Amino acid sequence: VLANNIVRMAADAGSILSIVMAADMDSDINGNTKNAHELINKAAYTAELASQLAMECSIHAATLSVTGILQKLTTTDTDKNTSTDLQTALVAAVTKAQEVTGKTNVLTQQIKILAFQFIAAASAAQLLQNMVIRKRALNPLISTDLVQLATTFNADAAHIAALLPVTVQSTLAADGAALQTTTICRWMNDTNL
Repeated sequence: VLANNIVRMAADAGSILSIVMAADMDSDINGNTKNAHELINKAAYTAELASQLAMECSIHAATLSVTGILQKLTTTDTDKNTSTDLQTALVAAVTKAQEVTGKTNVLTQQIKILAFQFIAAASAAQLLQNMVIRKRALNPLISTDLVQLATTFNADAAHIAALLPVTVQSTLAADGAALQTTTICRWMNDTNL
């Protein structure tokens, strides 16, 4: 959801840039628009990478389960094959949990980068909106479409800012689940269950 909203905001920045390039090529609005466009495009690219990584983390986390291991423990069959199967399952679960933890660590770093990039883009969006509104008050030839797009651009930034904490929280929850599974599997292995 976050990545889609940031990409939509980048598209708005492209529309604003097109209008400004056609009407106010050598103005300070043009410079601010180019800056906002560049910042949001960087954030959009990072958001796309983070979104792909989040999907990979979800896929790996979905396959991560200690249920099969716990089922083997509850069986009354304690022969050597069951013990070997259990040991193999424990090793596989720990390995998978470590993969998920590694991916969620990378995802956490991507989300941090995205947050910093987005904060810069949101500041540029607010600056651009204020400048366009101020200039429009002085120059009625500035397009009302430009004012509307700049206002939408800034409003989109506010909506995205509200989604960022939820994204961070989800990322940390996925990392916690993987860490919990790793801990359980290691405990089971260390206690020779």
